[in-house]
Amino acid sequence: MAGASVESVRKGGVGLALLYAQDFETVAPAFPFMADRVVLGRDPDAGVCIAQRAISRHHAHFLRRTDADSTVWTVEDARSRNGTYVGARRIDAPTPLLHGTILRTGDAIFMFVERDIAQFALDHIDGTRLSSGGAASPPADRPAGRWQVARVAEALARVARSPIAVAIQGETGTGKEMFAEYLHRASGRKGPLRALNCSAIPGALLESELFGYRRGAFSGADRDKIGLVQSADGGTLFLDEIGDMPLDAQAKLLRVLQSREVLPLGAVQPERVDIRVACATHRDLRSAVDAGRFRGDLYARLAELTVTLPPLRDRKEDIYLLTRLFMKKHGAGNHFPSLGFMQALLTYDFPFNVRELESLVKRAVAFCESGTLEARHLPENLRPATVAPAPDQPLEQRPSEQELSRLLKLHQGNVAAVGRTLQKAPAQVHRWMRRYGLDPATFRPKA
Repeated sequence: MAGASVESVRKGGVGLALLYAQDFETVAPAFPFMADRVVLGRDPDAGVCIAQRAISRHHAHFLRRTDADSTVWTVEDARSRNGTYVGARRIDAPTPLLHGTILRTGDAIFMFVERDIAQFALDHIDGTRLSSGGAASPPADRPAGRWQVARVAEALARVARSPIAVAIQGETGTGKEMFAEYLHRASGRKGPLRALNCSAIPGALLESELFGYRRGAFSGADRDKIGLVQSADGGTLFLDEIGDMPLDAQAKLLRVLQSREVLPLGAVQPERVDIRVACATHRDLRSAVDAGRFRGDLYARLAELTVTLPPLRDRKEDIYLLTRLFMKKHGAGNHFPSLGFMQALLTYDFPFNVRELESLVKRAVAFCESGTLEARHLPENLRPATVAPAPDQPLEQRPSEQELSRLLKLHQGNVAAVGRTLQKAPAQVHRWMRRYGLDPATFRPKA
């Protein structure tokens, strides 16, 4: 496998992380940039050496540009035979790179990273972990993903056998329930996992689902019902979308957590329960507390440990691994994802996260008439041919809100200076600021 050693990768923070290659086992998963000018190509002396026929001897150049108050990396094609692509567009001039920029050279797809390059060197793109003794698969019961997923799973495993309540934050579709299931398995608790989506049930029904009721407690209660709190005794109670729980139900849940007793509706005598509580939300619970929509005392009980699942657009190193898993799940385990198929997925932002990726793979499998998933099996808006601009159209790389904020802070709110760093007109920077709700005045020094 060509590329830098893990030890050399540890010394650098900037570099290229491999996201896709047909022969990925023979390509290093990470290439640190150890100099201000780095060559990518087949040449054995290249800083990023990739021994593929589709890669020219000197394929592309990466250059670090530094002025008085900023640093930016650019990439330039070195008149290669097959071109260098940023996103889905072939470049013909030096192009600035932001953290997370997707590049294609030959048959390989990379992501430019400004930090954590060492983390990408630990495993292949299929999740097979690299070590001094060879490759090893990650634990089978852990949610699928590479280093960012492993970091969350390790935090959960560390507290799994303790009574600590865990709050899992993340956008819709990031897999919060899978991590709750992992926490329950790792806890060793003998009781069951009981889950409730707080946003799917009206307030009155929510209380009866959670706490249960006795016969005659209300009109239509013709028999006793055991609530989820009691049925989770000895196990784990998982409350999804806890931020949508009504305040009345929040007060009753708090009493359960404080007393470790549950009083079903219509009952006189409370029942003792031994439960581990985990919750999940896509909302900012702290902001909800400040706004009076969520009880602060309940938040303190539920969020003894908070873990955050990054959205799929921020962990694109997981896309190949997840794609293969979903292909297998939907009956195409022996199929192969083509370069065009993977390029379309890797340059997409996935607003609906892992759930959306599975839907796209499932659809592609249904339309695939051979053993290879192609870009044409995806919806039209994802196909590279439909998003590539004409040669005379400008290349637009929209920075993330975090990256734009960083540059505004670096340049003290000077929009023109930010534009020069990104090689964009100030008007474009202003459009991005409006999109993210950023005000350059807040980044300027106080008078």
